[in-house]
Amino acid sequence: MKFRNFKMVSYVVYGRGSLNQLDEILAPQRKGEAPMIFLVDHFFDGKALPDRVPLRGKDKIIFTDVTYEPKTTQVDALAKGLKEEFGAVSGVIGIGGGSTMDLAKAAGLRMTNPGSSADYQGWDLVKVPGVYKAGIPTLSGTGAEVS
Repeated sequence: MKFRNFKMVSYVVYGRGSLNQLDEILAPQRKGEAPMIFLVDHFFDGKALPDRVPLRGKDKIIFTDVTYEPKTTQVDALAKGLKEEFGAVSGVIGIGGGSTMDLAKAAGLRMTNPGSSADYQGWDLVKVPGVYKAGIPTLSGTGAEVS
């Protein structure tokens, strides 16, 4: 039997006050004027959490409706809109539950890869690394999205 190891994420930050480190974590990932895009679960619209997001320059918060699992059409529309508005982004940060983080991961890959997100459903189909991505869970759960 052959075993394989694979790299998942650079590191995981956890514990009380972790969100306070976000600006410091994102700083080395910023690429000139290209903004960070924060996809925040629409549940937090009008609540205190978005005020804690460290916006810089052209950074943008987008409240995402994740009542249902993200669809490829939603990913493609988001990536297209970001490309039209900004050209390029430094990263896509998902803040919320698993669906919000999945949407951020998929949109981050589509920022650098052509076609539709449907073209990348499967193993080893992504040829160009996406932009920087981070997931910030707001729910307790399995943590499966870390992968």
